[in-house]
Amino acid sequence: MKAKNHFNAKLADSIPSGLFFGKEYLGMTQKIFGSDPYTYGIKGNRKMLETLIDFSYEQGLIKTKPKIEDLFARSTLDL
Repeated sequence: MKAKNHFNAKLADSIPSGLFFGKEYLGMTQKIFGSDPYTYGIKGNRKMLETLIDFSYEQGLIKTKPKIEDLFARSTLDL
């Protein structure tokens, strides 16, 4: 978490100067996704993981829909 906080604090200043509207796009991204668009853990990503499973199933990439809890180590389920 310490590394992530460090990254987020420096994010706006790390946008290359050649991207003229980089900071504006960052602001728009944060407005849509919140101040933390790179959420850690299963809890913060559950909806996205469910969508990936649904799409994979619908497209025939997987034959059954696994439970998210079965895809990750138990020690990571509460992250």
